[in-house]
Amino acid sequence: MRTYLIILFFLLPAAAFSQTKTTAYLELRGSIDIMGNINLSEVFKPKHLETKMDSLVDYNAIRRIFSKNTDPIKVLNALSAEGWNLVSVTQVLTDKDGKPNTPFLLYYFRREY
Repeated sequence: MRTYLIILFFLLPAAAFSQTKTTAYLELRGSIDIMGNINLSEVFKPKHLETKMDSLVDYNAIRRIFSKNTDPIKVLNALSAEGWNLVSVTQVLTDKDGKPNTPFLLYYFRREY
C-alpha cells in the first residue's frame, strides 16, 4: 500500500506538468515607404534565448516562409497556416522625443505548444 502511495505522489505532479500549455510569442517588424507599401524585415534567431519558449520557435520554418513570399499579406497568411495567431498590430509614427520617424509596424503573433 505504501508503494502505491509513493507512486501516486510521483505520477500526479508529472501528469499535471505534462498537461500545461506553453506559449511562444513572435514579433515581426515592417516599415512603410512613401507609397504606402509595407516591407517586412526578416526574423532572425536571437543570440541569447530569453526563455525556454523561445527555443520552441522554429526560426528556419519562418525564414522559409519569408523566402517563398515577398508580399506581406501572404507572409501573414502563411504564418497563420503554420499555427501562429495574430495578437496585435501596432503602428509607430514618432520616436520617444515626439519627432517624426519612419513609420513602422509591429506584428505580434502567439502560438501554443
